Amino acid sequence: MCQSFNGREGINNWRDWPVHPRIQGAPAQAEGPLQGTTIDLDRQMDHRVLALGWDPETCKVSRAKLMELGLDDVARDLLD
Repeated sequence: MCQSFNGREGINNWRDWPVHPRIQGAPAQAEGPLQGTTIDLDRQMDHRVLALGWDPETCKVSRAKLMELGLDDVARDLLD
């Protein structure tokens, strides 16, 4: 529902909201339990978007996913 609202308001792409490099492990920590660990946020988010049934380019919720969730009215308002 939140993603549908954001899409309606023009906030569609998760890439519009940059993540601080330290959260991604850049540069990686030199010691401790996460020593040398980094994440590929682009790849991770691409997998998440597809798993949720969103369009990978725009991050808009697909009509099929909205219908599957019983949100016919939301699909009608956003996509028609």
